Parts: sequence; structure tokens; C-alpha cells
Amino acid sequence: MSYILDALKKNQAEQAGEGMSVNMSSQRKAKTPVWVYILVAALLLNGALLAYFILEPSPEEQVQNQTTSEPQPVAKPVTPEPEPKPQPELVEETITEPVVTTRPRPSPVQPTPRPQITEVTYDALTPAEQVAYDSFSYTSHIFTDAKDLRAIVIDGQRVQIGDSFKGLKIYDITETGVIFEENRRGTIRRVQVSPFE
Repeated sequence: MSYILDALKKNQAEQAGEGMSVNMSSQRKAKTPVWVYILVAALLLNGALLAYFILEPSPEEQVQNQTTSEPQPVAKPVTPEPEPKPQPELVEETITEPVVTTRPRPSPVQPTPRPQITEVTYDALTPAEQVAYDSFSYTSHIFTDAKDLRAIVIDGQRVQIGDSFKGLKIYDITETGVIFEENRRGTIRRVQVSPFE
């Protein structure tokens, strides 16, 4: 009896083992890894891109298709236009009178009158005029042949030829003194004063 029970148990165990193996194999078959799906999607995308590039016409083919489908306009022959014959030019002659331009004559330049120059000595002056020259104090006198080196000291002021002193111009410096020049309303008077005689 125990042999029969053992056999029954063994049989049940085998049947249960086969059922488990069938369930496990079905579960294994049901679980497909994710990388398989990714691989399949990549292959499908690759195939679609390949088909797009193969089936699409190239730009050269598109241009050829357009040129063959559209008829080209036929150019009409151009006939040259005849050149116009030159016509003689009509020249109108106009008689013009010469224009005479007269230039205004320049007005004669009035020469400026030269001032009258008078030379006098100290002694020829009136006593009132001599007082002006007597008030000067002559302290030093330099006379040379070179006019630019001549000098005289009057009232402590050193003057040379061409300098002005108290409204009078130094016209020249002589061996004995100085010649003053004074301008009097268009007349020039040169007074020679000789304090070193």
C-alpha cells in the first residue's frame, strides 16, 4: 500500500513539476527584453530614411523634368532696322555786331605834396623857442662814422638816430651836438643844437 501511495505522490509531483515548467516557460516567453524593441524601431527608421533618399529625385533630375515639361519659347528672328539717312544740317547765320568795351581811364593820382623842410640853427630861433631846447640836459655824446653807432644822452635818456624824445625826432647826431626834427602842419623844421662846441 505504501508503494502505491508513493507512486501516486510521485506521479502528482511530476505533474506539478511539468505544470510549473510550462508556466515558467510561458512567463519567460511573455517577457521580451526592451533592447529588442529599440533595435526594431531603429531598423524601421533606417529603412524609412533609406527609402526616402532612394526614391526622391535629385535636383538635377528635377531641373531636367521641369525643362522637358515646359516648352521653351521660340525666339523670333530680329530684322535689323534700316539706318536713317543723314539729312543736311541747316545752319542759320546770325550777324552780330562787335561789342566795344571801354575801360574807364584811371583817375590821375595826385602826388602827395612833399612837406617843406627848413633847417635852422639854435641861434636863429626866437628866445621863446630857445627856452625849450635850453631845458634839456646833455651829459654824454658818441659820434662815429657809422650812423647806427651814434648816440647822445639827454636828460638821462640814451637816444640814437630815429628815436623820439619829448615830441621831437632825433634826425642826426653831429660832432658838436644833435639835430632835432619837428613836424609843424605839413612843414618840417630841423633845428641844430650844438651843446658840445
